[in-house]
Amino acid sequence: MTRKTEIKDNCLTWMVGYTPQISTAVWVGSNDNSALKDSGGTVLTGKSAAGKAWQTFMNDYLKDKPVEQFPPWG
Repeated sequence: MTRKTEIKDNCLTWMVGYTPQISTAVWVGSNDNSALKDSGGTVLTGKSAAGKAWQTFMNDYLKDKPVEQFPPWG
């Protein structure tokens, strides 16, 4: 599994990742460019916002699938 997360001024976050079976992307943002916060007021990060949603989806999608390896480079 390969993945990359990013955050921009705490108002949007994204996560992109892939396995041999699937590639996915998740974007989380606010309509007014305000900082993303949880219900307790803590500012969300790429890992805690888009990353968490991405990981949950990937775990559910892959749970009954066989483990596959990436082909060798070259």
